[in-house]
Amino acid sequence: MILKIDFFVKRYKRIAAIFIINSFIPFLFSQVHVRIEADFSLKESFIDSTQKLTIGKVYYDKSYKQIVYNISFPEKKVIVITDSLIYRIKKNKNVSISKSNSILQMSIFNLALNGDLPYYGLKNTPYIIADIENNDNQVITTWKLPEAYKQNTGKMALMQVDKKLTGLITFNAEDEIVSKQFFEEYINVSGVDFPSKIVQFMYVGNKKETKLTTYNNIIINNLKSEDFYNYSIPVY
Repeated sequence: MILKIDFFVKRYKRIAAIFIINSFIPFLFSQVHVRIEADFSLKESFIDSTQKLTIGKVYYDKSYKQIVYNISFPEKKVIVITDSLIYRIKKNKNVSISKSNSILQMSIFNLALNGDLPYYGLKNTPYIIADIENNDNQVITTWKLPEAYKQNTGKMALMQVDKKLTGLITFNAEDEIVSKQFFEEYINVSGVDFPSKIVQFMYVGNKKETKLTTYNNIIINNLKSEDFYNYSIPVY
């Protein structure tokens, strides 16, 4: 009788341990922000006065080191961006492959997941603070590279309100503005602050191009859609 009781006690402990582990793993995963997905729309206005609208869904997982855009309009295709290459895939075939100038570590998705968006990740780069200006409720911080790192890169000016990044101005080595970005309509999803609207102006001489990106239905740490988070590039 004692042996039978001991058997049931051990079995109960084993079942209880499995239940605790299975309950704890999702909780632990939810505390670490590793992936993000969202519906997006991108409206672009070019120097030649033409315009373009792109609609789809974007996926990013820090461990897979790729941003995946599943485009639904104006035509169905998948764009995969890595640190070195951009793959444009239609009907599960490689349409084109080009070089990428992106640094995924500095993408808005990676910065938001890591909590580094307020300073645009510059704290983790060679950039140093050159000036701080307080203007009412707005803080403007100017960042510069030390002389040893300077090449063709200029300073960057960050604007913050309530410790959230609201603006970013990028200069070239001649101290001319090459880009302005404004981060608006922040929402908090599972502890991640993310701007649901981003406006960017890019300057080429005395002309400019405009990009307006909006994000909706943002999800953090979705355990589904693995085929898109870890998108497999088709090989032919």
